[in-house]
Amino acid sequence: MINKIQVRTLLLLILLSCIFSCSDEGKEKQKYVIGFSQCTSDPWREAVILEMQIEASNYKNVELVVYNALGNNSRQISQIRKLISQNVDALIISPNEAIPITDVAVEAYEKGIPTIIHDRKIKSDKYTVSIGANNYNIGLAIGEYINNILSPGSKILEIWGLEGSSPAIERHEGFIAALNKNNDYKINEVYGKWQYNLALEETKKISSYNDIDLIFAHNDIMAIAARDEIMRRDSLVARRIKFIGIDGVYGDNSGIEAVANGNFEASFQYPTGGALAIQVAIDILNGKLVKKNYILNTTIIDKTNAKTILAQSEQLNNYQVRINRQKEEELNLLSRFRFLRNSTFLILGLLAVIVPLLSYVMYMNLKIKNKNRELHDKNLLVETQKQELSVKNEQIENISNQKLQFFTNISHEIRTPITLIVGPINKIIRSNKIDVSLREDIILMKRNVDRLYRIVNQILDFRRIDNNKMKLILTQTDIVSLAVEVFDYFKGIAGEKQIRYEFRTDIRERLIYIDINKIEQVLVNIISNAFKYSSSKGFVLVSIEENSDSIKISVKDKGIGLTEEEQRHIFERFYTSNKNLGSSGFGIGLNLAKEYIDLHDGTIDVESRQGEYTVFSITLYKDINHYSHEYIIEDISSFIPKDRNEMINQGLIQEKLAQFYDYKILIVEDDPDVRSFLRKELSANFEVRVAENGNEAIGILNEGSDVTLIVSDVLMPEMNGFELSNKLKTNIAFSHIPIILLTALSENSQRMYGFLEGADEYIQKPFDIDFLKIRIINIIWERLRIKEAFMEKMQAGFIESSDLDSVVGMDNAFRSKLMNLIEISYENSDFSIEALSEHIGLSRVHLYRKIKTLFGVSPTDFLRNYRLNIAIQLLKQKQYTVSEIAYMTGFTSPAYFTKCFKTLYATTPTEYITSLSQENFRG
Repeated sequence: MINKIQVRTLLLLILLSCIFSCSDEGKEKQKYVIGFSQCTSDPWREAVILEMQIEASNYKNVELVVYNALGNNSRQISQIRKLISQNVDALIISPNEAIPITDVAVEAYEKGIPTIIHDRKIKSDKYTVSIGANNYNIGLAIGEYINNILSPGSKILEIWGLEGSSPAIERHEGFIAALNKNNDYKINEVYGKWQYNLALEETKKISSYNDIDLIFAHNDIMAIAARDEIMRRDSLVARRIKFIGIDGVYGDNSGIEAVANGNFEASFQYPTGGALAIQVAIDILNGKLVKKNYILNTTIIDKTNAKTILAQSEQLNNYQVRINRQKEEELNLLSRFRFLRNSTFLILGLLAVIVPLLSYVMYMNLKIKNKNRELHDKNLLVETQKQELSVKNEQIENISNQKLQFFTNISHEIRTPITLIVGPINKIIRSNKIDVSLREDIILMKRNVDRLYRIVNQILDFRRIDNNKMKLILTQTDIVSLAVEVFDYFKGIAGEKQIRYEFRTDIRERLIYIDINKIEQVLVNIISNAFKYSSSKGFVLVSIEENSDSIKISVKDKGIGLTEEEQRHIFERFYTSNKNLGSSGFGIGLNLAKEYIDLHDGTIDVESRQGEYTVFSITLYKDINHYSHEYIIEDISSFIPKDRNEMINQGLIQEKLAQFYDYKILIVEDDPDVRSFLRKELSANFEVRVAENGNEAIGILNEGSDVTLIVSDVLMPEMNGFELSNKLKTNIAFSHIPIILLTALSENSQRMYGFLEGADEYIQKPFDIDFLKIRIINIIWERLRIKEAFMEKMQAGFIESSDLDSVVGMDNAFRSKLMNLIEISYENSDFSIEALSEHIGLSRVHLYRKIKTLFGVSPTDFLRNYRLNIAIQLLKQKQYTVSEIAYMTGFTSPAYFTKCFKTLYATTPTEYITSLSQENFRG
């Protein structure tokens, strides 16, 4: 342990270090704080602050505190009072307006604070020093200058600063006093309040600038704003008007630059006096005598001296930048020196403490090594046990994954036969030729096929839950109606097993947000288990009760019941009880039910007494705000008929399905039964060809078969559906053919992959054959509609680039290649369809078929109409003769050009030019 002497030694060394580090600072002069209240912000006032900061940096014992009121009197008064409360040693005030700031300035003066009034004045002589130019004399000089450059009767626009500020008032008074009354000048006034934006807005309000000969602004910024606005509206007038400002500040877009560039007639340099203000403040603080008033000299800046002053200002600015950089380097070096000096003292002190501690550390290190050796031996034992547990856990996880993967694979395989069952059953149900005695049995078959499909989906849902990909699709649903609907599923089973089956509720309706499919599966699973484990002539009760913030659904059966052990594990995956449940079931239903309820942030509980009863209770919250898992809200209200008993009108659907369409559909499916089923069903509406896999389909297309659309399975030998889709969409000869993928794969990632490979639609097995037919019809009709719209524009002779995008948006590569080639070749009369076919890399047959499919016209007509559209644009320019345009657009002769033009536009080129001239004349 560290003894008290060592601690005291350390504290003493640290204290001595602090004393040494502060010794130099104690030798410095007394610290002074100078407060500066700036009234607003513009380049001139930024230059004032910069000068003050530079001058203050020359004094190590001076701190400059700057507040900017941004043109607000109340803010400036508050800021000055804050500086007074901070007990500044001197106060510099640049008033926003004279009268509002007078009282607070006098207040500072009467409290004994040296008060320097900078630039603008106050309505009192209670101040220490006043620094500023003679604004009356500046206005007087400007008036005299104007007398020499303007002729009698000229019109002058005066742009005032802030109406209540002393510089604005004095500049105006001097300006008016100097103007030669004999010249009979016409003077208008606007108020820019020293700001660019306000001056710009006031200039905008002037309806005409034609009679303005000169604009005098109380500062350069407002003059620049006025010139910018007039240049925007009429640059010739802006160049005629003479502009005069005040400030002459150096910088980008400043008065000096404006005069040097010829944008201003003149500007009067208005000294900032920033450095002088700091010098006077320091003289006052050091007890030196100062004058009451300092008048700053001003000078005119015109084209005779502007460039010289600008060059001098740039040089001074560069000097100042270099000085500032050197000061920064000096401060950095001083800071580093102090840090190194303090560090040296601290290191010496630490060395004095470290030496006695070193022996103690070595002693402790020896003890720690011995202890670590013991811990290492124990860690080896624990690590060995951990590895054994890890191997066993991995084995358990692999077995679980293999089991789930087995179920998943079975589920995918089941989807195909379900498709072959669902199709015929739906067809039988929709027909009116079913014997009444068989209809209920067929409907029962349909219900159980749907149930089998739900079970398959449950198994697949395990994968999504394990991968955190399960997302709720919430719909505002009547939970009572949903429970009644599921209750009705089991009435037949109840009758067969002679089980008393009841539904009880105190509420008729309650709307809550749930995922309908998942809650339905939960209820089906629990009620199904209730019947499974109830003996003949037993009792099953489904009940609903409403609480303040939730809905509770209970399913009770008087069956074999559950042991306490079974109740603890009943919701675990793959758990089955050898005692009561035997080998029935996979042990996934209740686990999935719990997962679904957890996604709803609800609860599912079980209560049971062996040999007597079992009650499963589900609690769902009413408020959607309780959901913590990711969800999507689906609004189905617009799809629900106003009359709940109203049946969906099937007329339009049956009308489409009753027609035969002149489309050639290619079916690609390796399963012979599914292939035969699709061929039989689709042949009623389309011309159909079949292929067993992707390779065979590509062969059929290469033979030249004119296929309109392809329907393909995904999982096939040799070439699967994804690969087929990719090959079609990357082959310019076939990329325009739409493709629909049919698959048992159900993951969203698999669907997205299909779309990325170019599929136009992705339909999951099992599917309704009528849905597939309607989807085929709509995809083809949508393309026909776009093509017909383009044909109308083509025939009208006005093709825009956006029209081409909409027509061939599904085939961008071909469009880009076709249009680029035509754009660079249409002027060549020798450019033919053969050349187009060769450059694009398609045979004439494929090129004809592709352009005809996409645009509705032959390649020859497309090229001719493109040339005629270019000709229309050239005719509108009226720079060329008809003959020149004919040859410029690739026609072999003016006569053939005129013939083609009249065929498409029903008028000759000459008549078209005449009509343009008449329209311009009428306009």
